[in-house]
Amino acid sequence: MADREPITGSLPGAAWPGRVERTSVADGVYLSLRDAVVDGRLGPATRLGEQGLAAQFRVSRTPVRQALRRLEQRRLVSALPTGGYQVTAWGPSDVRALYRVRAVLECLVAGEAAVRATSVEVAGLTRAAERAGAPALGDASAAGARGFHRAVARVAGIQLATDLLEDIADHEDRYRRQTAADADRQIRARDEHHHIVAEIRAGDRNGAEQATTAHLEAAAAFALAVLAGDAGRSPAPGGRDA
Repeated sequence: MADREPITGSLPGAAWPGRVERTSVADGVYLSLRDAVVDGRLGPATRLGEQGLAAQFRVSRTPVRQALRRLEQRRLVSALPTGGYQVTAWGPSDVRALYRVRAVLECLVAGEAAVRATSVEVAGLTRAAERAGAPALGDASAAGARGFHRAVARVAGIQLATDLLEDIADHEDRYRRQTAADADRQIRARDEHHHIVAEIRAGDRNGAEQATTAHLEAAAAFALAVLAGDAGRSPAPGGRDA
């Protein structure tokens, strides 16, 4: 494929890792680009070209091409008809689909955790919920929330569901980091996490599933508000189009 589109919206030099280790060049480029997309340093519709990226990373075009193809498979970037790629821009329907898929998986693992969790594991989930609810902004808060849901998935012990949740987490993190900047949403999310833990502690599969559904409906509504540029209005669960 011809490389006709240079990278635009370039990051400051310090934001890039410098020369990538030769033992895993394509992996290093992939991980750096994935992180830049997920945390918003490379925003939706930013155009990316092999030649420009190779110069940024000081590597050949081959590992860059491999990294871009992996990102395309993850739907984090999209190939352009004229050559090169751009960061995928998601609309409201994409966000709704993301949260519907996640809700199915999260409800499965929460319900299973409710019937499997030992007292020691419940104590661990409580600590994870407390860490997720600790005062923090941006990346730290997003990491805490992701860590809580990972902890629930580990207790459930359904490896396939855990793997699938990890696969879609990067997409959600594009919105979760913006959600994490809203203090009111953080407080509500903290309470929702503790509600999930309470239902798991009670051994109530249905209760854990319902608490998880309510949590994800609220998260989806806020993600849609972020997408619409209206995050400060604290939407009700269910969301709406921009």
